[in-house]
Amino acid sequence: TASREHTKANVYKGVVANVEPTLQAAFVNYGGERHGFLPLSEVHPEYYQEAVQSKSRAKIQRVLRKGQEVIVQVCKQESATKGAYLSTYISMPGRNLVLLPQQSHLGISRKIEKEEERHRLKDLAQKLGLPPEMGLIIRTAGEQAKVRDLAKDLSFLIKLWEDLKRAAATQPAPCLLYRDLDLVTRTVRDYFSSDIKTILVDDKEVFSQVRAFLRAAAPRHVQ
Repeated sequence: TASREHTKANVYKGVVANVEPTLQAAFVNYGGERHGFLPLSEVHPEYYQEAVQSKSRAKIQRVLRKGQEVIVQVCKQESATKGAYLSTYISMPGRNLVLLPQQSHLGISRKIEKEEERHRLKDLAQKLGLPPEMGLIIRTAGEQAKVRDLAKDLSFLIKLWEDLKRAAATQPAPCLLYRDLDLVTRTVRDYFSSDIKTILVDDKEVFSQVRAFLRAAAPRHVQ
């Protein structure tokens, strides 16, 4: 695993290389060894070349054109026989939240099962000052987070998205716009809690990466 580059969740500026009506999908040159596969269901309406009455009536040959630039995220990594599975519905995961920049959706982690708790968190999410064109999901770690922690997470993710859009406006395609965190830092982001007192690592560079991440994401827990 370590010898193969991790691309899942990375965001790229790509170019439509081919439109396939028989598959109702497009192949996108995003910089991988193979062109990525972008099905119609994963194409955000903002990319539609022609207006359609409803998304269910859209056809890929009317939605995308060859040479069109798109911002895509890798949902499933490229394999030995297939190109990466792509989506234009971008999600930006943080410690407590996942930002959905182009979807006005408020969601709660499925692992939070109590209905009253789900309602409480949804009410809380609506008070965070989320821009109307954006949505978010509160992750399992966000259940115990304070309001200021959620707000800080949201502010950080919105800035990340704005930086990504600025890069997309100036850099030629295909290019990498956002690289997901490395395995160790992702693990800390997803599983660290206030119950954990010590994190042991066996590499100075990894130590620096983890410490830098915690200073940004959970500064109260860094000694």
